[in-house]
Amino acid sequence: MQFRRALVAVIDLCRRKAWAIVAAGALLAGFASFYAAGHLGVDSETDRLFASNLPWRQRMAAFRADFPQFQNLLVAVMPFVGTQS
Repeated sequence: MQFRRALVAVIDLCRRKAWAIVAAGALLAGFASFYAAGHLGVDSETDRLFASNLPWRQRMAAFRADFPQFQNLLVAVMPFVGTQS
């Protein structure tokens, strides 16, 4: 019963101070945006995405060392379309 009374009190406070609540929410959203722009980021470089001491990364490094001719290789597969008779 006390939870319901506290909830009603909070809702009543928000109803009476609606503009202050909206302003506080906008201020909080602005601060969160400013913080996120300066501190959060995405690194899509796959070589830095996973630790180099993982077993599959070590195998990949060994493969790259054994077969350097496959590095920076671009392959385009063009389907052959024959002429119709």
